[in-house]
Amino acid sequence: MTSREQNERTTETIRDHFKRRKRRTLAVMVIGIAVGAAGVGCVFGDIGGSRFQPVLLAVAACGVAIILGALLYLDRTRCPKCLWRLGPLLNARGLNFCIHCGISLDTPLYWRRRDP
Repeated sequence: MTSREQNERTTETIRDHFKRRKRRTLAVMVIGIAVGAAGVGCVFGDIGGSRFQPVLLAVAACGVAIILGALLYLDRTRCPKCLWRLGPLLNARGLNFCIHCGISLDTPLYWRRRDP
């Protein structure tokens, strides 16, 4: 890790951390939708014949599992100070602080870490 990356990482705010988690979730959900749609499309489009239908249904089920896993990852987002679950509130407009402990989302993420 270069010093520039390390500096950007240490100045990351809680809000930036939450945005990064939301972007990761969206990327994984797009992959899950693509996998699920490919499986379902091949099943209903008769691509591969009936011989591969159970395999394609399993692929579609994997796509659904990927989507559910991504949503669970987003739902388990916690406040770094009090560990209160903030996942359901991440899309709320005007959320500027943790509703449980009151820490501002513009506080640096690594505010507890002290330099040796």
